[in-house]
Order: sequence, then structure tokens, then C-alpha cells
Amino acid sequence: MLLSLSIRNYALIRKLDIAFEPGFSVVTGETGAGKSIMLGALGLLLGERADGKTQGEGRTVVEGVFDLAEQPVADFFNDNELDFDGSECIVRREISPTGKSRAFINDTPATLAQLRDLAPYLVDIHSQHRNLLLADRDFQLSALDTVAQNSETLAAYASGYQAWREALRQYNSLKEQVERARANYDYLQYQLNELEAAQLTEGEQDDLEQKARLLEHSEAVRNALSEAGELLSAFGESLSGRLHSAHSRLDSVADILPSAAALSERLESCSIELDDIAQELSRSLDNLAFDPAELDRINSRLDTLYSLQKKHRVQSLDELIDLRDSLSNQVDKLLGSDDRLHDLQLAVQDAFRHLLSISQKLTEQRTAAARLLEQQMVERLQQLGMPSARFVVSIEKLAEPAARGADKAEFLFSANAGTVPQSLAQTASGGEMARVMLALKSILSIHTALTPIFFDEIDTGVSGRIAQTMADLMKQMSNDRRQIISITHLPQIAAAGAAHYFVYKTEEDGATETHIRRLTDEERIQELAHLLSGKTLTEAAVRNAQELLNLQQL
Repeated sequence: MLLSLSIRNYALIRKLDIAFEPGFSVVTGETGAGKSIMLGALGLLLGERADGKTQGEGRTVVEGVFDLAEQPVADFFNDNELDFDGSECIVRREISPTGKSRAFINDTPATLAQLRDLAPYLVDIHSQHRNLLLADRDFQLSALDTVAQNSETLAAYASGYQAWREALRQYNSLKEQVERARANYDYLQYQLNELEAAQLTEGEQDDLEQKARLLEHSEAVRNALSEAGELLSAFGESLSGRLHSAHSRLDSVADILPSAAALSERLESCSIELDDIAQELSRSLDNLAFDPAELDRINSRLDTLYSLQKKHRVQSLDELIDLRDSLSNQVDKLLGSDDRLHDLQLAVQDAFRHLLSISQKLTEQRTAAARLLEQQMVERLQQLGMPSARFVVSIEKLAEPAARGADKAEFLFSANAGTVPQSLAQTASGGEMARVMLALKSILSIHTALTPIFFDEIDTGVSGRIAQTMADLMKQMSNDRRQIISITHLPQIAAAGAAHYFVYKTEEDGATETHIRRLTDEERIQELAHLLSGKTLTEAAVRNAQELLNLQQL
């Protein structure tokens, strides 16, 4: 419920503060007085973009206080981390003279997207141009779903549709990858065969390079080993023998000179080490042999490794091995791609069958709702002065499931007997469209949350008994604890409201301002009389206004 609206510096409104009542309220005023301006300001609270042409002098501020106790908004406030006491919600919009806009929900900064998400729970503004929605297929399908009360099925369908689309995406993605890979399969396999034939081994290149260096310098190594062995001998007596002799001399006096024993042990260690070195030199010299064939084999193998690295633009044998393994994985995946594609295709088919199952249930619910909506619409249209009206909901299957089901719905209408129902946009006049929308709104209000509805001159093109019926219908809608506010020019509707607000303009110092106030009982009779008789107020018009008000308030 809209409790109050405060507007500052918006178009012709310099300052406006108005409290609204529950139930059915009406708003009247001369054409151009600014009734629709008030709706424009209210639209700012619903996330609509500001129009610089309607901004007054200074900063524009619009604030609305709403009672959302009976609205299912807990998830919205929790998801957006906004304060909410479970009842009152204050929405404020500020627009600076430079056009910068700020929004607040319960004094917490908010985005326009958040305002638009909250808007369906705040107020439903129905202006004349919104009658065009009746020609919109999406609106028609949404209206049908509202009557069907199929939110659970819609949620299940949305989940199934997302699962099907995701399975289809994965299948198509893999299919494209496989097709691209198959175009290169021969080349990949050729590269892999070449690398596998090379029988690459980790560390092989370092080992071969070391052996090649040894063989290439074998003569220098042999000379070095030989000369080192000769240097261990001198004057026919080996250095080792001399160390043995020195060890024996010191050992013979070890009992007399204790330090000689330690020196003797050190010489013995040196002698053992020298003997070992001499033996190692001899063995190395014996094992060293220059083999030109072996050197050629090693160089040939190294040439193969270097050539493969250059060809594949890598810097080491390890990188070449990594490339071989990568190619092997690509080939293996490609060879196994048919199995994976088959599995994904089965997943797509399973998801599609599940989606069709839910879609069928959705279609059945919509078909049942269509028959109910047709019946209720005809009843209300007859009440609204169209006794021969026909209203048909056509449901057809789509070639492929869409985001909201596999159905397309269209509202067909004819106002005259013997006329085949056709699309609303093609057949309904402005007045007929207004009555069709009011009838539809009255039905939808039964199945939706108690969001206030603001009708902006929905009575355009009607008068007399039809206006009275429209008034009764809006009163009936408000009897279900829903706040209904109607901007009207018709006395029959104006007299039906429990509260009556009057919009007027004043001129002072060359400036025009719009105001709104709630009328007293006496003022209300005067305003109804003006609506009945025009500018000239007659006693008869006053009596008629009093009688009309008395009848409507019964």
C-alpha cells in the first residue's frame, strides 16, 4: 500500500505532500492541472529514468512511503542486504540540477536496477499507453500464467530449459573442437609418429654430449693420464715406495719420539691414497680407447635431437618430450571424441525429453487457464457494455521450446456479433481497449499479490452506465484489501471512491504550480457537480452530485 508521497521541485510541483488511504480512491482535476505529473514523479521511485525536461528548479526529491507487510519481499531485502522491518519501506529518489541521480531504499543507497526489481511490489501504474501492452505477446503469456497460478511449473521449466541449453552448448562446443581437430589429425599423427620413433629419453642428450666431448678429446685425455702416472714415479722409484720408506723410518723411532707415530700414520694414509690413485690412472688408461664409429653414432643421434628441437621450435630435450606427450594426449582425445560426443548427445536428448515433459504440463495448465480467462473476460466485458463481446485465448505450439515454454499465446477479440475474433491490436478501439484492460486487470488482481494499482484515465472513451460499471469493478477490486487509485474525469467513478483528491494549479508572481489535496465532503459535492455540469454550477447539478455520491457510497 502507498501510504504517502512527497515531491519537491518536479515539473510544476514545487512542494507536494499527500497521504493516501486504503481501498478505492479517486483523483480529479482539470486537464493540464498536473495529475499525470504526479504519476511521472511516482515513476521515478519505480526506477524509471529521469527526464530533464520535467525537472524543476533546484534539486528534485521524490519520496514514497509504502506498507509492504503483505508483500513477499523478504528475499529481495535479504539478497540486496537492505534493512527492512517487515512492514514500512521508504523509497527516495534525488536528482541534482546537473542531472545526477541518486536512489535510496530505507535510507540505504540503491541502484535503479534495485528500484526496478522492487517496483512490482510497490505500485502498478496503469496509464493509457499501457493499453498497448494488450497487443504484446509476452504480456499476454504472462497474464495467462498469472491466471494459471503455475509458478512452480514455470520454475521447473526454467531449470529444465537451462539444463537443456547447457547440455546443447557443451555438445556443440565439443563438436566444433572435434571438427577442427580432425582437420589437423593427419598432421598431428605425423608429428607424433616422428617423435615416438625418435624414442626420446630424459637425460639422454646430456649423457651423449658428455660422451662426445670425451671421444673427441680422447688423445689429450690419454696423454694427461699417462703423464700423471709417470709423475708419480721418479728416479726409478715410485713416489709410493718412498712414502713407504719414510713411514718405516718414523715407525722405528715411534717408541722414542711419540710424535713420530702420528707422522708415520699420516704418511701411511698418503701412501694408501697414492696407490689407489695410481691404480685408477692405470685402469682409466686401459679403458680409454678412441672409437670413430662410436663417435659417429653419438653425433648422429645428437644431430637427430637437435634437428627435432629446431623443427618444433623448442630449446631442450625436456620440452621435446613434453610436446610428444601433448600430441599423444590430443590424438588420444580425438580418437575418443566419438564416445564423448555420443555421451553428450545422449545427455542433450535426456534433457530435452525432461523439458518436453514439463512443457506438456505447462501447456495443459495454460490451456485450462485460457478457458477460465475467456469465460471471466466475457462476463466482465458484458458488464462493461459489450453484450456481444467475444474473447478467445489462442495457444499454439512453438517449433522449438523457448525460455518461457513451448507455447505462444494470443488474445483475440470481437466486440460485435457475427464478427470473427481477431488480434486485439487490429480490432479494438481506444474505448474498447480500455475496458478490455480493466476487465483483465480485475481478473489478474485476484491471482496476484496485493500491489496497489494506479489507473490513469482508464475510463477514456466511456460514459454513462459503462462508467458506473467500471466504478463498481474498481470498487470490487479494492474490496479484496487492495489499494486502487483512479485518475478520472467521470463523475460516476469519482463518486465511487472512499477518498477523493483534487489536483489544481495556481499562478503567483508569474509562476505556475501544481497542488493536490483531499476534498472534504462538501468540497467533493462541488467537484462532482462541476464534473456533471461543467464550469457553470447549477443547483440541479449539486443535487445530482449529492444523489450520485449517496448512491455510490451505499
